[in-house]
Amino acid sequence: MLIAFSVGNYLSFKDIKTFNMTAASIKEKQEHIFVVNKNIKLLKSAVVYGANASGKSNLISAMNFMRNLVINSSKETQSGEKIGVTSFKFSTETKKEPSFFEIVFFYSGNKYRYGFLVDTERIQEEWLYVIKVGKNKEIELFYRQNSQINVNKTEFKEGQDKEPRENALFLSQLAQGLSKISADNKISKEIVGNFFVNKLNIVSGLQTKSFMSYTMENFANGKFKDQILKSIKEADLGIEDIIIEEVALTLEKINKIDKNLPKQVKEKILSEARKMTSITTLHKEYDKDNKETGLSSLEIEEESEGTQRYLSLLGPIIDVLNNGKILVVDEFGASLHSSLSKGIIGLFHDKEINQNNAQLIFNSHDTNLLDKQSFRRDEIWFTEKDQYGATDLYSLVEFKTGKNQRIRNDESYGKNYIAGKYGAIPFIGDFESLMED
Repeated sequence: MLIAFSVGNYLSFKDIKTFNMTAASIKEKQEHIFVVNKNIKLLKSAVVYGANASGKSNLISAMNFMRNLVINSSKETQSGEKIGVTSFKFSTETKKEPSFFEIVFFYSGNKYRYGFLVDTERIQEEWLYVIKVGKNKEIELFYRQNSQINVNKTEFKEGQDKEPRENALFLSQLAQGLSKISADNKISKEIVGNFFVNKLNIVSGLQTKSFMSYTMENFANGKFKDQILKSIKEADLGIEDIIIEEVALTLEKINKIDKNLPKQVKEKILSEARKMTSITTLHKEYDKDNKETGLSSLEIEEESEGTQRYLSLLGPIIDVLNNGKILVVDEFGASLHSSLSKGIIGLFHDKEINQNNAQLIFNSHDTNLLDKQSFRRDEIWFTEKDQYGATDLYSLVEFKTGKNQRIRNDESYGKNYIAGKYGAIPFIGDFESLMED
């Protein structure tokens, strides 16, 4: 489970800002929180709002950068290469400084704090701390400064007598080098292989259609079939069933998928592939008296853009819910109607469905989601750039008005946000003046 993520001197983040999934001491919507280790309350969801270019996508980009560096930096193909990190560019004091990344999370009952300072040439600092189950004291497992490293020989035996590579994370190197997991070396393998690779899932809402094959594969093998059909019917998409089968590949079918493909590409596809997977949705058919006569079919490409994106997302979402994972989505509501987005969010708040405490984190422009029925005040976050181009990050529960009063839970969040009461919205000039002679 994610507790907090911090980033500094990366893209539009100049100073260190922290995104926190710890529940505030407020009474509303207790079903939106879950308890870890008896006394730590975490949120099941969070949404980030802000103007275009305010930094809300950069927050998710920062999470993704950290995840990718943890997973890939130890590979030999990365040896000698520059690190693709981008510091805050609008300040002379940050251009040559390292970027900061830190994540705090629960895994197997233990609370970990892991982070690093990195520039394009090397890892300048790296650290890993743990609070074990039933304990209150944080233990340092290792601390690295450039190539010098201090390892806790009792608690982190796998790190003994190992030297970090200049442009690789020490934690990643250890996990990559382990072929077998034992009681003495499992920490790095579990954090990298299980938490960062399997538990932390980051996707783009603009590319959700790429998950269609994953969703349909799990539908076809029966793994998610009942859950997918139930979700579809609750979303009122008019789909009664889905048929998946192998069919002959034709030019007509290629054109339905993408009619703008060059002729040579289409010919090559036809010459190399004889069959394709056909996805067909079944809808009720009616006669002139509106009496049901049977079922009529639509190829998946004939469904609306929103329906296709919704179906594509269902596979990853069900997997996250079933296995207690974290799903982070950039541009979550792209092409989705607000009611469909609310339906997905509601799955994470439903105790019967989300029994494994999965978490959903996303950014959005859809203010129809911004209400007290959908979110607690601590689940709503904003990004806003200052006059120097740096992103500020804050939650609604910590925002205070000019009278130094906190936002009440009976306010109209969406209306107040659009009116600029919470900041984080673009200042738009007079468009009519642009059209004047």
